Amino acid sequence: MEYLTGNFLLGMDALHVELNVEWFSSHLEDIFIPLYVGTFFYAIGGSIIVYNLVNWLWIKSVHKEKRHQKRKDNKNKKNR
Repeated sequence: MEYLTGNFLLGMDALHVELNVEWFSSHLEDIFIPLYVGTFFYAIGGSIIVYNLVNWLWIKSVHKEKRHQKRKDNKNKKNR
């Protein structure tokens, strides 16, 4: 998937890939750049999505904890 994405982003034609060591050894120089461009694209995109998701979950958790603590404090004040 990364190789095909890299080819698309670079405007190159994709080679027919065979999943064996001999093919990769003989075509490494042809697939190296598109493969890593595609990998970089997914790594950056994935990390941005995960960062924002974790940040949103953290903020949601902090707000939930503050609401819970506020209710607990109000309950303790009423019981005094």
